[in-house]
Amino acid sequence: MSTGQGRTIAATAGMLLGLAAAAAAPTAIAAPKPAKPAIAVGRSADGKASFRLEGRRLIVTLRQPFARRRAGTRPHVTAICGEALDGAPASRYRRFRDVFLLDPARRAFTVSPRVRRLRLQLDRDIAARANWCGVRSSVRGGRRFLWARTTLRRGSRPGCVATARSPVESERAIAEYVYGWKNGAGSVGDYALRACLRPDGPWRVLTRGVWTKYGSTGPWGAVLSGSRIVWAVGPTGDGCSIWRTDLAGGAPERLASSPDPTLADACPREHGLAMNGNQGVLVLGEAGGLAWIVRGYGEPVLDQLNVADSDGSTVTLASAPAESISDIAISADGLTVTWREHGIGRSAPMP
Repeated sequence: MSTGQGRTIAATAGMLLGLAAAAAAPTAIAAPKPAKPAIAVGRSADGKASFRLEGRRLIVTLRQPFARRRAGTRPHVTAICGEALDGAPASRYRRFRDVFLLDPARRAFTVSPRVRRLRLQLDRDIAARANWCGVRSSVRGGRRFLWARTTLRRGSRPGCVATARSPVESERAIAEYVYGWKNGAGSVGDYALRACLRPDGPWRVLTRGVWTKYGSTGPWGAVLSGSRIVWAVGPTGDGCSIWRTDLAGGAPERLASSPDPTLADACPREHGLAMNGNQGVLVLGEAGGLAWIVRGYGEPVLDQLNVADSDGSTVTLASAPAESISDIAISADGLTVTWREHGIGRSAPMP
């Protein structure tokens, strides 16, 4: 899971303007420093707040000061900022947890009711990618009187650069699994498989899933060859499936796990198939051909080696007891599949 969950926002000395003030007056007033150029700006749909990102500093300006419910109470404020995966308008989200934020920065604090401006310091990597920010406040008793969120409009964006720890890479593309903000006690969360073309292609979300402390339902396994990518999805209510696409153009194509109708929804053999990579269980050739091992049902358990050419024609090349098929590979010219069965090398032409 994401190792960056729970990052905090460091507050600058001037964050709470209503509390800063008792220092002795200086003998001379220095000329104000020119503001840094904003790399991202935004205004909430309801006009309650505007957001401005200058380097690593986020400035939130409220249309009206915080109100208090009764004397002696101080508003509780939560601010959050990060990269929204799908880039949907901020007005679509009713709660913070509705937005898929990658590795967000978050801070909760109390403020003076007179405060109209907050200054927050973001981590460098979050500031470089943040395109969504929000702030909410409430007073004791649970009454919420401010809820403002916005999509930050940026100038130039980072190019096709991996942000996850273990990306899958080829000479033409990068793919990675990214994890969103966890809800509640952190026992469930969203994740997604996304990819981009080097050097500056935009990130493209290929599919999404849900993980829990018991496992995940969604994409897993990811293999790149040039601009082509293949991955598995499942288990879901429909079983498992194999997907592939060309990032240079074209819609994702779904392939049955097996040409055998009784195994059409079977899952690729999990042994050796990590979230990122294949370890010889799922292989993509340079010409677009694909080979994979699927785990059968019933007793005795059999593994099945299937291949699909660039047109989607699927053929079963071998069926053998579980764990006896290994080391599958596709030749550089895309014409031949090789594997080991009971330790013996075998080969066959692609369909």
